[in-house]
Amino acid sequence: MQSIRSFLLRMGRLRPTPASRFVFIFSILVLGNSIPAWAKRGVDFQMALGNPTAATTDPSKTNNYLIARSQFTLSYNGIHHQPNWVSWSYSTGDSGSSGRTDAWSEETALPAGYYRVGIATFGSSFGESWDRGHMCPSADRTATVADNELTFRMSNMIPQAAQNNQGLWANFENYTRGLASDGDEILIVCGPAQFTGNRIPNQMSVPGSVWKIIVEVPNASSTTPAYQRVTTNSRVIAILTPNTSSGLGTWQSYITSVEEIEEITGFNFFSNVDPAVATYLKNIVDTGTGQPTTKPTVITSFSPASGPAGTIVTISGYNFGTSPVVEFNGIGAVASASGGNTITATVPAEAGTGPITVSGTGGTDTSATD
Repeated sequence: MQSIRSFLLRMGRLRPTPASRFVFIFSILVLGNSIPAWAKRGVDFQMALGNPTAATTDPSKTNNYLIARSQFTLSYNGIHHQPNWVSWSYSTGDSGSSGRTDAWSEETALPAGYYRVGIATFGSSFGESWDRGHMCPSADRTATVADNELTFRMSNMIPQAAQNNQGLWANFENYTRGLASDGDEILIVCGPAQFTGNRIPNQMSVPGSVWKIIVEVPNASSTTPAYQRVTTNSRVIAILTPNTSSGLGTWQSYITSVEEIEEITGFNFFSNVDPAVATYLKNIVDTGTGQPTTKPTVITSFSPASGPAGTIVTISGYNFGTSPVVEFNGIGAVASASGGNTITATVPAEAGTGPITVSGTGGTDTSATD
């Protein structure tokens, strides 16, 4: 079985250099100021936050097959005939003059034996109720014609309700691109969820919801890997929208936490990010206009992992405050805080085995969840 690199070399997506990393530099004017805009090219950049399902190029993994391109990476589900998720990086250099190509095409990178969704007439393929909903949008890849054409591969599509796709989803895509206008890099992953059991004429399963996660990181021109530039100050926006064309609100109406999307999908996001930072960011619920004013209380770790009554446990995390309330399996414990991010607590006699809960300045968190 060939590697992703050898496949991309054969397909002409990479040139045979040791680094296999390509950054094309553009310059644009933003609000009258010259800001360097970097278009990230190469598979190294498109899955910066991690591989949410540990997808591989093993053809036997029919419901979790990895397709890695210089423009975006995805996990393909050969049962639902659409992506589990699509991941990419966006900066202003990814927007150019190619325009929208409408180059609809079936996915040629799928292994032999996989069903390939074709590009039959819209009405007969998707049915009149569904749009061919891009996950990585056409407008995020207009630096070159080739970049834009690849966004029209059917592996990048889901059956998306028209009002969802053309309304709140398109508005959120525009908002996301706007966040990059000051030179930031936006790391994005999105996909379908909560499948209904129904299929459209081309045999794609109909998702009941569509989710998207974005992380804004500074300095798109930096050569430091993007995941290393993610901190607890990074802005994270997660939305989970119903895949319907009626009764929809704005995208801000569907803001949730990454943790909630993990619970629904079973995926593991931010696996490349420092674990403590990742745990914190998964609990963020954005306001729709910026970071929340109240930072969440989050447990990131505790030590030792177990012990009898009387054991002194050190709990680490964020925003505990000076007088946190600590419980072991629902039983209150004697605790003291240091600096708002560390607690020492004594396991009470009646606790037994169970989770640790901390109530601090930003709310309550339980160790049983990330």
